[in-house]
Amino acid sequence: MLQDQLSEERNARQEEIMKATIGVQEKERNEIGNELHDNVNQILTSAKLYIECVGLYDDEKESYRKTGVELIVTAIEEIRRLSRSLVPPRLKDVGLIKSIEDILDNIGVTSGIAIDLSLEDFDEMRLEHGLKLAIYRIIQEQTTNILKHARASQVKVHFAQKTNFLVLKITDDGKGFDLSHLTKGIGFTNIINRSAVYHGRVKIESSPGKGCSLTITFGPSGRAGGS
Repeated sequence: MLQDQLSEERNARQEEIMKATIGVQEKERNEIGNELHDNVNQILTSAKLYIECVGLYDDEKESYRKTGVELIVTAIEEIRRLSRSLVPPRLKDVGLIKSIEDILDNIGVTSGIAIDLSLEDFDEMRLEHGLKLAIYRIIQEQTTNILKHARASQVKVHFAQKTNFLVLKITDDGKGFDLSHLTKGIGFTNIINRSAVYHGRVKIESSPGKGCSLTITFGPSGRAGGS
């Protein structure tokens, strides 16, 4: 009876994770669709209007042409940004840490936020590829949350690897929030769902004016001998 109960609980948990994964995928599709419609589409529409004006007003045609080209370049950059967020990084080629450094460097350059990445006895070769990808997406998700909501000036990302577990901690010095008001809309749902797939335990600490600390502890089931 105990074995049957454990089996039922395991199946129920797997079903929950599957539903959560589908939910994450649908949310990401909706966000991409909104980004294309509300941002890229508007930029290209403006570019089209400026280019159409080139043949109508001779005295301003060079100005209209330059503005149209600049808007097209902006649209190209926005599409590249979306592509980078969609296409999984080549973790097997460049490695997890190098991929994370690319995310953080880009944030530092574009936002002016001070970024600090620290490693404690970390060996990514001990992690399976799926877990590496989950960690990459979690960092991508949380740094996006910080950029959108936190108004932070500093972000710290810390890895600590022990014999039986891996700890990922992301902290910021932003405006923080009341944990009692934590909702799916804030953006932690994807992180919790991705962590659960690899038996990760999520801990969120924050209060108004005190920034936010996100700690995820991955247990032994998230480890593997290779990628």
